[in-house]
Amino acid sequence: MAQSEQVKGFVNNVLAGAVWDGLKQLWGPVVIAAVVAIWGKLKHGSLDWYAIVGMFLLASLLVFLNFRKPKQPPEALQRWKPKWQKLQWANAERERLELKVKELESQLSQANKPTENKLSDADPRIYLSEIKMSGEGMFPATPFVIENLGGTVAHKIQIQPLVFARGSAVFPPLGMLPVGRSEEIIPKATSDTVMGKRSIIQLVQNAWGDKLNAEGALPLLDFDFGITITYENHAGRQIETAVDLRYSYASQKLRQDYWDRIPKNEQKIFDIKDTRFRLLLVGQGE
Repeated sequence: MAQSEQVKGFVNNVLAGAVWDGLKQLWGPVVIAAVVAIWGKLKHGSLDWYAIVGMFLLASLLVFLNFRKPKQPPEALQRWKPKWQKLQWANAERERLELKVKELESQLSQANKPTENKLSDADPRIYLSEIKMSGEGMFPATPFVIENLGGTVAHKIQIQPLVFARGSAVFPPLGMLPVGRSEEIIPKATSDTVMGKRSIIQLVQNAWGDKLNAEGALPLLDFDFGITITYENHAGRQIETAVDLRYSYASQKLRQDYWDRIPKNEQKIFDIKDTRFRLLLVGQGE
């Protein structure tokens, strides 16, 4: 029905334009002839002819002003339409907007849909937020604090073993981690004593010493290493987080020698340098 109204309006505009063009073609000769006749009458006419000429000029002026009258805007025309026509227009506009909304929702769904070669905002993303220093003294521990800052729940979370030349550390698996939640994972390290099995400090310090001896560089105060974390979403889509870490021997010595003077939270032994994500395996149905 809206299309029929548009066609009808188009035809009316064409007819009105044709009539106006015809009037313009006839307007010039008619005016010239009238002016010549009136001029002849005025030279030999009476007072009545002056009145006739005045009325003719007034009528011409009114016609001219009528054609120069500005068109009403669409909003003004819309106000004077009958209610049934307004309702018809509103329904047509609603249908158009509904189609536009469906089109935009489809585009958004395609943009957020995971693909085989890239991650999307809908995937889980596990971050290593920090390596804590707790339980110092007889039973030190270094919990790995992980958090899910992705778009869905992470499943089968596993920090891969941390392996050095003189020892290693393994981590227990975590079944799931909801979005926005964090969890502490306690490592199980190889150590000569029971007291050091919950901390990676001795492992990393031994690796730092081995590198110092091999390179012969003094002083070598930092030691870089990395860990990887694997996990998946509900469809089995497997993702890996790679974290670059830096161990600071100087910070550890400050904590040990000036433990009563410097707040422990101001001296971080482990610093997170970089975090990267990689898609390992596409899930079922993708």
